Amino acid sequence: MFNRKKITGFVVTLALFGSTAVIAQSTPFLEQEPQEPQEIHVEVSDTEFEKFAKAFQHVRAITMGAQQEMAEAVKEEGLEIQRFNEIHNAFLNPEVEITTTTEEKQKHQNILKEIETIQVNIQQDMEEKIQEQDLTLQRFEQIAMSLETDPELQQKLREHFQN
Repeated sequence: MFNRKKITGFVVTLALFGSTAVIAQSTPFLEQEPQEPQEIHVEVSDTEFEKFAKAFQHVRAITMGAQQEMAEAVKEEGLEIQRFNEIHNAFLNPEVEITTTTEEKQKHQNILKEIETIQVNIQQDMEEKIQEQDLTLQRFEQIAMSLETDPELQQKLREHFQN
């Protein structure tokens, strides 16, 4: 069965291409389960690669927009992104000690609710854009996972976007 979190976790791969590296570093609320990259190589025809590249470009645009929305949600609640990240890291890891006010804890919870809504919406948008390219979600995931560990495929995608 297709794991919807994997597409959202695909944001990390986008950083390979420089477009989201700064935002991804400053917003760990785009979290994914830490995993060792597994060597995955899949054969991708030129036609299928073109479909993947178009879907990838849409997914990248959606992700960048969502990251901006998430950052705005943090700021609208009255927290700086860095402070939100400190609170969120402590929230995720009980071993991290941090002093927070009751107001900051409430703001953190409000932000998490907003981020969850944003993530649901971007998930749907990404799935639609992938399917519009006549790719299944499973196939997009296979190619994306291969992209994480296949330098040749990474280079091919870089060259595609440079042309």
